[in-house]
Formats: sequence, C-alpha cells, structure tokens
Amino acid sequence: MRKQLAVLLGFTAVAAALIYHYEVPKVEKKPPLTGWQRSVVQDGPAVAARWQKTIERSLTRHRADFPADLIVGIMLTESMGKPYVIHPKTGATGLLGVKPVVCRELREKKCELLNPHKNITLGVRYLKLLQKYGFEDEELILAYGVGPTRAREIFKTKRFRAHRSVYVRKVLYARSLGKTS
Repeated sequence: MRKQLAVLLGFTAVAAALIYHYEVPKVEKKPPLTGWQRSVVQDGPAVAARWQKTIERSLTRHRADFPADLIVGIMLTESMGKPYVIHPKTGATGLLGVKPVVCRELREKKCELLNPHKNITLGVRYLKLLQKYGFEDEELILAYGVGPTRAREIFKTKRFRAHRSVYVRKVLYARSLGKTS
C-alpha cells in the first residue's frame, strides 16, 4: 500500500511539475466593439453600396483624385448613412455632415444640405478645396472634421496625435469597413 501511495504521489508530483512548466499560449483579446463600431461593421457595406454610384459620379464630375472609400468613411462617421441628420451643436447636415459655412465658402447660391446627392457633391467639392489648401491624407480628414483654420493650429502646436485618435481614427476605421469592392 505504501509503495502504491509513493508511486501515486511521485506521479502526481511529476504531472504537477509538467503542468506548472507548460506555457499556455497567449491569446490576444480584442477589446469589445463600441456601439458605433458595431453599427459600422453591420451597416457599413450596405450604406457604401447604396451611395456608391452617387459618390463615383460626384468624384468623376469634379475630377477629385481621392478614393471613394474616403467619402464612405466620412459618411459613416458623420451620419451612418442617414441623409437627414442634423448635428445639434455644429449644424453639420446630411450624409457628409456639411456645415452651412461650407456652402458660403464654396459660393453655393442654393444650399440644399438635406438633398443627399447635393450633400455628397458639396462634401466632395469641399474635400477638393481642402486639397488645394495643401492638406493631404490624414490631415485632409482632420481639416474636413474641424475646419482648415483649426486644423492648421493643431499642426502648428503638434497636437495632431491627440486629435488623430478621435475623428481621424473613426474615419479610417469606417473607411476600411465601407469598401464595396
């Protein structure tokens, strides 16, 4: 009996040592999606497909050299593809969140921000204007979100990284999910 007990204890000691030294592979847990991210994942491709022809027509008409998925990313960030959204604080209206100030800047006489096709056209024209001001890539996205004057202030004070984490990252995330092809 003692011999059997000693063998049993020896075996459990060896097994325990093996289990103790065995390294469990680390599985990286992804953080849970926020409500906005979940909506983009679920609805993003459908929204992109719904407005794709209008976006491409507007890009072609205004000879814009940025990709359609950039417009889709901004659209998903600003309005989640809902054409009649008006932001209560900023007044950003429609699919691309165009502000009434942008209409004046683009010298638009009749500003129909709630017309989805006109809103996309105004958004594309505004992005093209920002490109003429010298904004590119992520700077262009930030300038679209906060305006060119404030964007230049952010670049001068080197606070771009802090701002990138808010609006620009959302647009880039939505852009990556809103691709239709």
